[in-house]
Amino acid sequence: MDIIEKLDPRAFTDYLVKYGNTICGRHPIGVLLQAVAKLQSQSNAPRMSLKFLKYAQSSQCMNMKDSSVSYASASLVFE
Repeated sequence: MDIIEKLDPRAFTDYLVKYGNTICGRHPIGVLLQAVAKLQSQSNAPRMSLKFLKYAQSSQCMNMKDSSVSYASASLVFE
């Protein structure tokens, strides 16, 4: 989530490759991060920031055999 808040598409891709994390929504998140990077590369680009507002888990993982689903919401602000 920290990487996503930094709006860094390369760092997000590197994280996915390194850890193999199966983040549901990783593809739309990647598209969003690429779109923001493209917008920010323009000379008259608005300043943008992303912050996660809420995070919850279906259950706590106590060992490596456990699984859990996480839910998060975020807000992308154009300043």
